[in-house]
This record gives sequence, structure tokens and C-alpha cells, in this order.
Amino acid sequence: MKQKPHKFGNFSYTLMSDGTVRIERYKGSEEEVIIPEQVYGHKVTEIRTGAFRNRRKLETVTLPEGVQKIGKRVFLNCKKLTLVELPESLTQIGDSAFANCRSLGSIIFPDGITYVCRKTFSGCWNLEQVMLPEGLTGIGKEAFKYCYSLEEITLPDHMTLLGEKAFKNCSALEKINLPEGMTVIKEGTFLGCWKLTEISLPKHIEHIGPKAFRDCIALRKVTLPAGLTTIGEKAFCHCYHLAEITLPGAVMSIGEKAFHGCKWFEDFTAIVTRSSYAENYCKENGMKYTFLDRNDQEVGKDGN
Repeated sequence: MKQKPHKFGNFSYTLMSDGTVRIERYKGSEEEVIIPEQVYGHKVTEIRTGAFRNRRKLETVTLPEGVQKIGKRVFLNCKKLTLVELPESLTQIGDSAFANCRSLGSIIFPDGITYVCRKTFSGCWNLEQVMLPEGLTGIGKEAFKYCYSLEEITLPDHMTLLGEKAFKNCSALEKINLPEGMTVIKEGTFLGCWKLTEISLPKHIEHIGPKAFRDCIALRKVTLPAGLTTIGEKAFCHCYHLAEITLPGAVMSIGEKAFHGCKWFEDFTAIVTRSSYAENYCKENGMKYTFLDRNDQEVGKDGN
């Protein structure tokens, strides 16, 4: 039989079978909220899905030590929320937990967080500072999408997974490192990162997904690893300031319009290996190219 929530001030809660408390809902209208560490002697360990959703007056929240889990959409649409203090005990933050918290300026993750779920900070327009824990292994789909104010982020060395559109339309992002353990850049990961000027892909990257760097209009330098085999369609489309790129000999597939609009296309040059798939691709698509050793005269769009 489902247990009926109890009331504690402006909170409703459920006493779990292990004797801990889960906060079900907050029904107050305060600007500053401190979640209790205990309720009638029982430790608070979880904040349930949507507990603070749409609390538009809420500005600051303090979570007590002992909370281990924040559910999905807990602070969704708390548009005035500027500050959240997370406890070291926290190990899980659910999907869209802080989505559309447009005033949130910074977030510091506890060391126990190993994964940033999908859309966790999507639509946090003013998010400028993110401190990720060293033990983080992955960032989910659209986790930081539409974080327009995020200029720089450092990804932990042991991270291996970066989800689709993870940084889509982070239009202020200028600098990001990619950990060596990554093997794929997924679809739309950096789409619309207008201020990103340079990117070096880790040596184990084999696949660049569709639209991965589309509309990165300031991108001037891209370093591709020797083992890269696939470049998806429109992967570098509309990278207007990208004048040249070296395509490794291992590349065996390049999608449609992968480089469309690079340096207005007419001035864009690919550097290729002789008799490679990349050379044939350039010939078939009317792209200027030259060879890796640079000893031969640059080949024109007509292949001569």
C-alpha cells in the first residue's frame, strides 16, 4: 500500500523503509530555503522528482549533508534560482534537475557525482562556472544545452562519454579540453558554439557524428587524430573561418556537406594522403586539396 506523505512545515515527506526521509514536495514561497537535515529524528537522504518545480520566487537553496539523491526535474523552471549548495554526500542528480534555472550562475559538484544526466542544466542561460569532480565518467545528452554564458569548462581526465548535443548553443564557449579516453564525438555535441576557436581531438577518437561542430563560426583550427575513420554529415558545416583541415589516411567515410560553408567553401583546403578516400572525396565534391608532404602543387577544384 502506497504511503501517504506527511507534513513538516512547508515540506511534505515520506518515511522510507530504511528509516530515512524523502522530501516529496515544497509548498512554500520563500526566496531562501534550507532543507532540513532531519525530520523528527529521521535523516533526509532524497529529494523527490519535481519537489521544487516552478517555484519562481526561489533564489537560494541549501541541501544538508546526508542527501544522496536529487530526483528528476527537482528545480525545473526555478527561474530566479541563483545559488545551490550541494552536500558532499550527494551521489546522484536526475535528468533536467536544474533545467531552465536561468539565473543560476555557478555550480560545484561533490566528488561523489560520477555522471551528469541528460538536460541537467539545459537552459541555464547565465551559468558561467562549472566545477566537475575528478571521478566524473560521463556527461549526458543536452546536459549543458543553451548555457549561453558558459565560456570555459574543464572535463576530467578519466571521462569517456560526452552525449549528443551536450554543449549545443553554448554560444560563449571559447575553450574546452577533451579527455584522452573518449572515442567518439556524438551528433551536435558542439553545434552552435559560436566562439569556439580551436579544438584538438584525442588520439582515440574514431568517429565524429553529424553536425558535431556545425555553426562553430569562429573555429579556425581543428586537429584530427590519425585513427579517425568517420566524419558525419554537416560535421563542420558553416565553420566560416576554418581555412584548412588535415584529413587522416584512415578516414573511410565523410558525410554529405561535412565541410559546406568552411571559409565560404571556395577558399577551404583539405590536406590529404595520396590515393586515399579523403582525396577521392575532395575530387568528387569539388573541394580544393593538397597532400600531406606539401611537395606537390596544390590541386584545384577541377582536380588539375
